Amino acid sequence: MEAPEMQLLPKHGTKLDNDATVLVAMPPRNFWPPLTAIRCHHLHNVRCGPHITLLDPFVAPSHFSSAADYIKPRLLQAVGGPFNVTLSKLQFFQHSAEHQTVWIQPDSEDDKLSKLQAVLYKGFPQCDDVNTMSNKGFTAHLSIAKFYNLAETKSALLQLQRIWKPITWELTEIYMAHRLDNDTFQVLQAVSLVPVEQPQFGPAWQPGDNQEDLRLACSLFVGHLNHDEDTVEALKVICSGYDVKCCEVVKNPDGTSRHVGIVEFVSVDEATKAKSTIKTHRVLPLCTMTWPTIVGANWYPKPELPANSPTTQQNKTKKKKKGRLQ
Repeated sequence: MEAPEMQLLPKHGTKLDNDATVLVAMPPRNFWPPLTAIRCHHLHNVRCGPHITLLDPFVAPSHFSSAADYIKPRLLQAVGGPFNVTLSKLQFFQHSAEHQTVWIQPDSEDDKLSKLQAVLYKGFPQCDDVNTMSNKGFTAHLSIAKFYNLAETKSALLQLQRIWKPITWELTEIYMAHRLDNDTFQVLQAVSLVPVEQPQFGPAWQPGDNQEDLRLACSLFVGHLNHDEDTVEALKVICSGYDVKCCEVVKNPDGTSRHVGIVEFVSVDEATKAKSTIKTHRVLPLCTMTWPTIVGANWYPKPELPANSPTTQQNKTKKKKKGRLQ
């Protein structure tokens, strides 16, 4: 007899044939700075903030709600509730002689992260890319850098490990996200592991009593920027007629534009009005986006590495490899 969970699969839909939807775990934004400090210098065309990919690609957004209803009780049965995840040891994948990804290993108590992913894969076996990418099956990882020279990768790994300080956060939810074209991913649905849901990302997010959350609530993501709109001045023109506090165009490590921007308004009311009336661009609440975050927190000075550390100069001259979610 077919297992009950298999009988539910048809209404959840088939996976998309590209990576326009994903199911991920992400640390809350207050844990991002040490990760962003590395990622902003070593990852191009970022589509998502620091994350652990659980299923990629996932099902279409029209099935997110039913998928969440299906997932939640099974996750709670498998892992019992929230659990701690620690990022400590750095490793790398060797995709080829000219393409490597450096990542941090996420460790969880009683290997609950792998148990969680196993439940997801059992429920959505059609979304099998992360489980079949290698003969080792699913490998939980959080990518922080890409290199295109094996010797440079090995050197960078050692240097970054020396300066990396482990971080631990409590995983209380996972996220279903969707992107359009080359924009970054937007969280459309959160699946909580706690009774009282307080999403860290997505449309149900609510600001806390701190300055960073207030700034986030006053900020909008602006996507689909053209080449002639990749300036702060152009962003201000797009949002003319509203009281703008500051803007930022997100850049790649080599200084080229990511073609997305952030606009922070003086109040939540101003941001709400701008979102409802600007029709020339894709304008979304920044709190729903997996990347970027508030103005000024998407780029950091390069970490100070010990002497003889590698640089990313070679990366800039190498042809960019088409990769998966970064």
